[in-house]
Amino acid sequence: MPCKVRLGGKADKDLAAMPSAARKQILRAIHDRLAVAPLDFGKPLRHNLNGMRSLRVGDWRIGYCVEGETVIITHIELRRDAYKGW
Repeated sequence: MPCKVRLGGKADKDLAAMPSAARKQILRAIHDRLAVAPLDFGKPLRHNLNGMRSLRVGDWRIGYCVEGETVIITHIELRRDAYKGW
C-alpha cells in the first residue's frame, strides 16, 4: 500500500536549490522507493539521529522518518554536507 510523502523541515528548500537533473533523480526515488516501501529501501540511522532513516540517491542523501503510513522528508543534501545539521 502506498505511503503518503510529505516534505518537512528544510526539504522543500533543499529540493528547490538543487540542479534540475538531480531534482528529477530525487523525485523519481521518492516516488518509486519511499512512497512504496520506505522501510525496505532506506537505512536506519543511529546515535543522535535515532528514529531517522537515510536513502542514498547517487551523491545525495534523503533524510526522512516514518510515522504510521506517512513518510516525512526532512533533509535532502549532498553526502559531504549530510548528517551535520540533521
